[in-house]
Amino acid sequence: MAIRVTRPITKYGRYYAAGEILVEPLTSVERSLKNLLQWEKVDDPEPAIGGLRKPQLVDIAVERGVDVEGLTKAEIVQLLEG
Repeated sequence: MAIRVTRPITKYGRYYAAGEILVEPLTSVERSLKNLLQWEKVDDPEPAIGGLRKPQLVDIAVERGVDVEGLTKAEIVQLLEG
């Protein structure tokens, strides 16, 4: 099971972006946030690309072997979704 962050929050120095996917096992902080906030349960742990920050998008692109150097966030999102 995975959960998707439905609104951005920073807790204990960690930023949770809207659309970010957290996969079990969750840390104790994530478990407490799960109870505090509205989270969506998701079957597919693929992140909602548009809700991620550019550094996170670059990391995903690198994992997929996609060269995104010099591209804007919108261009990276388009490449990853296409």
